[in-house]
Order: sequence, then structure tokens, then C-alpha cells
Amino acid sequence: MGLTFFSFLMAVLWSSAAVLILHIMRRSQGFVKTFGITGLAAVYGVCLLRLVLPVEFPHIVYVVGIKGWFADLYRFLSIDTVTLFGISTKRIYLLGGIWAMGVLVSAVVWAVRYRKVFRRYMSLTKRSDARTDEIMEQVRKRYSKKIMVMVRESPLTKTPMGMGLFHKVILLPEHYGQKDEELYYALLHEYTHFVNGDIAIKFLMQVVCCVFWWNPCIYLLQKELDSYLEIRCDHRVTKAMDAKEKGGYLEIILKVIKLSAENKRDIGKLNGVGLCHSGTYHKNRERFLFVLEENGRKKRSVIVRLAGLFLLLAMLASTYLVQIQAEYPAPESVAATDIIPENTYLFDNGDGTFAIVHETEVLMVTDDRKDVEELIEEGFQVIQGER
Repeated sequence: MGLTFFSFLMAVLWSSAAVLILHIMRRSQGFVKTFGITGLAAVYGVCLLRLVLPVEFPHIVYVVGIKGWFADLYRFLSIDTVTLFGISTKRIYLLGGIWAMGVLVSAVVWAVRYRKVFRRYMSLTKRSDARTDEIMEQVRKRYSKKIMVMVRESPLTKTPMGMGLFHKVILLPEHYGQKDEELYYALLHEYTHFVNGDIAIKFLMQVVCCVFWWNPCIYLLQKELDSYLEIRCDHRVTKAMDAKEKGGYLEIILKVIKLSAENKRDIGKLNGVGLCHSGTYHKNRERFLFVLEENGRKKRSVIVRLAGLFLLLAMLASTYLVQIQAEYPAPESVAATDIIPENTYLFDNGDGTFAIVHETEVLMVTDDRKDVEELIEEGFQVIQGER
């Protein structure tokens, strides 16, 4: 098991393709019903696992060689060198440096922005009244898991929202919740987000976005994950409710959706959770349908769930079985008998792959350690650095 340029490329391609397919399938009205809450979590987990585990298994992988533009691009990036400020290096290292700088800038910008907004919201808050505290205590009794969450009012927010990874707070608009039922459902929804650990999940997803800042599919996955967290929260809040209670809960969400049209702030992008999802009409409609149809949904057996999970894991494993690599055709003037240690050597690309170079021609690139070791035993020299 190892990490190479090609294994990383396959991880990006497979995970991006999975995210795009997921995005297209989510547009289907029955998608959430088909997969269920647990199934959706497994799908998102598979997408992320494939991205963050870009390893290869050389003894089982089937290599597909690609010539032409792909081989030329790989040579340009990973084999040929360029001189910059008097230092000879590969272009792939320069891209790696740009990537690392992007990660640092993305993380710092996001952290500073989050801290600034969080402190600004908190500085303008005021403590909740006795009525709010009493209703919040009723909410806490719904769950065996007790979490310390402050409730504050803020003139900066138009809709209820939860914030804070360590210092958890539920922010309410000023004078929100004239009716006890309205305030109860708003607090219940936000508290359930904290019970589910949704803030921590969103923070982890933000870390992934900072690391893979150059991949647009990651931001698409982030949006899909936000939508899933809202559906999961609705499911947990309403699973023990009767039809009348669900109607009251959805009525509160509808009111908040209308209020959210006035809220132009991007607090949701800073890992907050709110009663109203900031997504499209389709996403909010999906939430309503999931809650309303919960009673009629058939419970899947443990065997069916395990079978679905096994299928997802099998699909994940299958993506490691095939790998594309650059392939260079040997010059017609070079016969197999002409490839000897005196005129051919192995060039270490530094990423787990080796180029077999005959005089000045690259014959092929391989990451098969067994083949490399056999060539070394036969006397072929390994060279590192500029050819």
C-alpha cells in the first residue's frame, strides 16, 4: 500500500464523480425515501473516504496505460524539471507549494472570519428571560444527552440559529416566539443539532474544504451535507410526533423560511445551523415531504441495511482495483536487447513512481515496486534529481 501521483489522481476523479452523481440523484423526489437517513450518511461517508484515502494496492490494481496527451502532461509535471531562482525542481513540487499556501490562506481567512462574526454576534446579545429558560429546560428533558447551551437574543439574526463548537449558543431574533409552541419548536430544533453533533460535522467538512480548496465538487458536497443535516435533524425531532404536532412544527419552519428572505447574512457558511435551510425550494420541499411521509415509510430490516452498506463498501473497494498511468511507447529503434544497464536507468520521480529512461527517451513509468527491485538486481542504476 502506498501513495503515488496516480493513486491521488484516481481518488480525486472517483470522489468527484461520486459527488456529481449524488447531486444529480438528490434531485429525485424519492431519493431520500429510498436511501433513508442511515443510507444517506453511508453515501456521504463513502464519498469522503475515497477522497481522503488516496492509496493504492500495487499487487491487486489493474493498470490502464494512457499514451499521448496524458503521458505528455505527466512528463511535463512530474518528470521534466524547471529552474526557478537558480533552483532546479519539478513543476509538481511547485503546484504542491501553491496547494499548501492555498490551504493555509483558506484556513486562516475562514478562522478569522468565523471568530470575528461569532464575537460580533455575541457582543450584541442579551440574556434570555425566565419564560425562555423554562421552555429550554423542557427541551433538554427530551434527550438523555444533556448539553450546556446558552440561549441569547441578537438584533443581527432574523431566524433562530445555533453556533459554537465549544461555547454553544442558540441565537434568537429579538422578541422571537410570542407563542410558546413557536419558541419550543425553534429551541428543540437547534438543540437537536447540538445533540446530533452537527456543528462538529460542519467544522470537519470545512477542514476538508480548506484542504481541497481547488476542487469545486467539495463545495457541492458541503451543500449536500448541509441539506442532509437538516433532514436528519427534522427526522429526530418529529419521529415521535403525531400528525398534528408535525403540522405545527412544519408551520414554524414555513414562517422562518419567509423570515429568512430578509436575512442576507452568510452566517450559515460559517458553520452555524438554523431552523431554516438556506438552500433552494427543492431542498426545503424535500424536508417537508420527508417529515409528512415518515409515518407511512416502511422500516427497513437490519439485513437490508447491512446489505446496502456492504454494497457501498464493495463499490468503494472496486475503485481501488483500476488505476490509470502514463505510458510511453518505446522508440522503434530500441529493441528489448538494447535495454541494458549501460544505456538505461531508473529515474526516481519522488512520488512513488519510477521512469525507465533509455538514453534520453522515457520508455515507461511504473510504480510496481517488484519490477523496480528486479531491475535494480539486474544492475540498473537509480538516479534522483535532474536527468
